[in-house]
Amino acid sequence: MTTIVDKKKARERSILEFYLKLVGLAGDIQARERPDFVVIAGAESIGVEITEYHQPRYPGSVFPRKVVEAEWERLRAAVVEYRKATSALDELSVLLSFVELAIPPSRQHLEFIEAVHAEIEGVRADLSERRTSIRIGAKHPPILRQYLSRIEVRMVGCYMEWDWNHMVAGVGTSDDELVGILQPKLGLKRPAGVNELHLVMAGDGPSGASYIGFLSREWLNTWDNLNSALDQSDYDFVAILNYEEGCRWQRSRGWLPMPYQ
Repeated sequence: MTTIVDKKKARERSILEFYLKLVGLAGDIQARERPDFVVIAGAESIGVEITEYHQPRYPGSVFPRKVVEAEWERLRAAVVEYRKATSALDELSVLLSFVELAIPPSRQHLEFIEAVHAEIEGVRADLSERRTSIRIGAKHPPILRQYLSRIEVRMVGCYMEWDWNHMVAGVGTSDDELVGILQPKLGLKRPAGVNELHLVMAGDGPSGASYIGFLSREWLNTWDNLNSALDQSDYDFVAILNYEEGCRWQRSRGWLPMPYQ
């Protein structure tokens, strides 16, 4: 049976292989612990530590964003189950605008979904391919007032899952945040026999919490705290990968673009 550890190692290896392809390295890959991998390329032994970006906390929220996004996915699954019992919500696009990054807990999912459904039924006669907006106010049930500012609905010709307003909101990072995220990795010392030590951060995850957003070499080269921390580490190269282009820090040269092939 595949374990969580197996899945994590498989994900790390896929990140490693993508990185090696980008920088034109090839060799025998050996799985280790610290660093995660050693690549034997001819006479060179290259240590590579892998990590993934996760936004530690969304501004204005007391919870890490990935925790809230996990609850959103559970709520979405509850909506799918609810819709199995009724066809009234089929062929509708529903966008929920939450007041802040907070989702009703699992015990309130059914109450919340039923309240949203009731509001949709209240404007059923007005629905069309154009978006109908329901602004949540004093006349609405407490569970809607607590979590939502607006419900937007329009008719579509297919089955669509419900969406929310935090799909891409808050994407991005900062000097201090990135130092904090990388800190657990920066203390790694170069093992004996390793010629180069690389750190690779994947920031191309499927959610806002795991997508680092666009980072240019110009920005990164002005982040004094990050660059000071890297200078004091044992790493020769530190790469940040996202969907379209990455950047790589090289000791004594700073941050350089790393275009995808």
